[in-house]
Amino acid sequence: MAAPYQVDFYTNNRGQHPIEEYLATLDDKEIDAVMWTISLLAAAGPILTEPHCKKLQGHHDLWELRVRHWRRHFRVFYTRTDERRYVLLHIFQKDRHALRSEDIDIAARRLKTLIQ
Repeated sequence: MAAPYQVDFYTNNRGQHPIEEYLATLDDKEIDAVMWTISLLAAAGPILTEPHCKKLQGHHDLWELRVRHWRRHFRVFYTRTDERRYVLLHIFQKDRHALRSEDIDIAARRLKTLIQ
């Protein structure tokens, strides 16, 4: 049975897939943890809440998927493009308490290319 929500990976204007490229650097169990959390988004859409996702404060169209695998924490920034579609914009390992502005900026720039 197909998931009720479509979740796509961001593709830049050169046809590159930065999310997939990052996933290729992880081990199999880390990939499984990330993909499991993405599958929650595909199944639940806008009703998915903490601890799995959270709205980014001060950013109208950005949310974060929160992935935990053992002691490693990953974040996947995403946006909703219509009622049934989400686009994953940026993924990184979270290594401190606060989110880094550089990571938010990457997601915001990628979002901007989607809406242009």
